[in-house]
Amino acid sequence: MTQTIVVDASVVAKWLVPEEHSLKAVALRSSYSFAVPDILFAEVANILWKKMRRGELTEADGDDAVGALSFAKLQVERTEPLGPAALRLSRLLDHPTYDCFYLCLAARLDTIMVTADERLLRKLRSSSQAEWRDVAVDLQAV
Repeated sequence: MTQTIVVDASVVAKWLVPEEHSLKAVALRSSYSFAVPDILFAEVANILWKKMRRGELTEADGDDAVGALSFAKLQVERTEPLGPAALRLSRLLDHPTYDCFYLCLAARLDTIMVTADERLLRKLRSSSQAEWRDVAVDLQAV
């Protein structure tokens, strides 16, 4: 049986548009199943919008990328039940709550969360919250 891991928007965006470490992100798809909180779709759309705004992606390519996301095989989990834990973790880490939803989902599923978000990884490494340090794994280390 294939292991299910949580991936965040920084990883999923690399499936959709070529950028640094995209090949590594795509390679994960042959080895794992994926669970995501439902906010992933809003976050990925926002990443694509930023790329279009900076001229890194055409509108047509952005539309194609967001459309391709609907074909990804993802176990989508509601964020609502994760809200209290995500907010608590956000306060403990002093980090944006939306990232904490991914961490809390991984903890609930007893798995890891793979991310390319260096800021989050740095925050976790320097945190006094030792139990969360091993939940998030750098994309490059998987």
